[in-house]
Amino acid sequence: MLMKKIILFYAITSLLGLVVIWAGSNKKSKNILESTTSSTPIETTSKAPGQASNDRKLSPTPITPITADNFYRNLKTAECQIGGLIKFTSLTNAEHLNADLTYKGIDSPARLIKWNVSPVDDLKIGPNLAASLKLPDGLVHIGVVLPEKPIASRYTLTASITYGRLIDHDIKLFEMLCQGQVDVVLSF
Repeated sequence: MLMKKIILFYAITSLLGLVVIWAGSNKKSKNILESTTSSTPIETTSKAPGQASNDRKLSPTPITPITADNFYRNLKTAECQIGGLIKFTSLTNAEHLNADLTYKGIDSPARLIKWNVSPVDDLKIGPNLAASLKLPDGLVHIGVVLPEKPIASRYTLTASITYGRLIDHDIKLFEMLCQGQVDVVLSF
């Protein structure tokens, strides 16, 4: 019987404690809400002692949302250019001599960068996706990984890149051949 009274006592005090905590937090959140939702502008100037107040007030400045129409309207024609040399001194070590991709007007991180290798071999070339690029314009180094048994001592890389433009309220995809080429030379 004594044990039931002790359990009942702890249950009632715990319940009262929760009610007090809930009531206090509800009151605090109401005060915070009231203090942060003021409909009057906030004074932005302060006066130094002995200085006259000019009583300027802030008024809200409307923000123009970035819409697809605005974004695509500001994009110029897409451009890309590659150039430079990658010189391999072993199968896994290469000297990067300004082998870069320069691009402008790429609209989405989902756009593809397609690489062509001559002669055809299993080189891994990147980047392949605009997700890792700073959009809409930028420059990125070109990376190449050789296959275990390269078939040539010299390769030529060319590239194309996809991009989108808003035409008649629809995004149309295009592909542009990049100007230039990158030479990959194996000197081992």
